[in-house]
Amino acid sequence: MGQLVDHVANAVGVIYEPTKIRRKAKAEAEALILEKKAQLLSESISERAKVRVEIEQIRNQANIEGILEKSFKFLPDNKNVQASEDWLAEFFDRSKNVSNEEIQEAWAKVLAQECSMKGSFNYDALDLLKRFTLDDAAIFEKFFSSTFKCNDEFFLFEYADRPFNSYTIFDDVGMLMNDVSRLIEIGAVVKQEFSNFITSKETKLIHGDDEYSLKLVLNRHAGVEFINNYFYVYQLTTAGKQLSKIISVEKNKKFVNFAFNCLAHGGLCADKK
Repeated sequence: MGQLVDHVANAVGVIYEPTKIRRKAKAEAEALILEKKAQLLSESISERAKVRVEIEQIRNQANIEGILEKSFKFLPDNKNVQASEDWLAEFFDRSKNVSNEEIQEAWAKVLAQECSMKGSFNYDALDLLKRFTLDDAAIFEKFFSSTFKCNDEFFLFEYADRPFNSYTIFDDVGMLMNDVSRLIEIGAVVKQEFSNFITSKETKLIHGDDEYSLKLVLNRHAGVEFINNYFYVYQLTTAGKQLSKIISVEKNKKFVNFAFNCLAHGGLCADKK
């Protein structure tokens, strides 16, 4: 904990106090903000600008310390801090405006994991997390709980039982197509062709702790053209994949049989290993 505090102090100039002192300081900061706001009514425009900056800095300090304190419970004991000071500076620059406790918790997990293993989260992942709202986080967790893993990529697929009449497989996951569109908009998910995930040989799919073998079956439906016309894949981006490491949700086991029944319509057979 002490090493992380020192690294943060060097990177962003934040001096962290013990919890008891910090809580007292937070109360004093809140009182100071009220006092500063009262000044806005009587000061000149230049003075009001200075007061606004002071209020912003006070809030940023409180948010940074809140995230830092929350990260301590996720840090392994006696682990050297691997995060670079440059990364820490970028991290707190992106998270300093986050006051929501739940979103701060997510930032704290990212901070702890990067400190344990340098390179776990790039700047794109930090930018993605900065765009997350509470609703986005809930949708992202629900999406990830049903994803399959193939060649180190995580994805869900959409099945259309006839051209231009798409069956939204996301209904079975408890998501709307608008939810998936939102994940695409913020950069957590990207749409791909399903054939990118299959080969002429056996393809391994992983869902939670279970492993499956996916094969192309020679029937009247089988073929890459048919698959690309009827199946669409929604894959986690690199940033989305990195952020998935802070998610601890159970995999949606009920979804698997339903998903494989859809695959069978496209000439794809999945067997559990």
